[in-house]
Amino acid sequence: MENFKKHNTNNVNHIEMKTKHLYTISLKKWSEKKQGFFLSENQDWILIKSLFSDYIMDGETIINKVYIDSIERGNDEKFIEAVLIANNKLNTYKVIP
Repeated sequence: MENFKKHNTNNVNHIEMKTKHLYTISLKKWSEKKQGFFLSENQDWILIKSLFSDYIMDGETIINKVYIDSIERGNDEKFIEAVLIANNKLNTYKVIP
């Protein structure tokens, strides 16, 4: 898999996010990044299973695509994802069709 970081919110609809993959999302005018597992999306919104800290999932977050500054999936995200898979933590939620 390739690492990527996408900028330019005008093209956020063209980013292919895969379900049950961890992403870090930077929002405009927010200093803290949102991190979570992609669940679903429509034309205007993205739904993620939030990652409260490195290895604790806590609720869902709905993000309006207008406010997205960048979406990242790199080595850090892949490592955390691998740890959660090894600890069988990813089978605790369902993907919304």
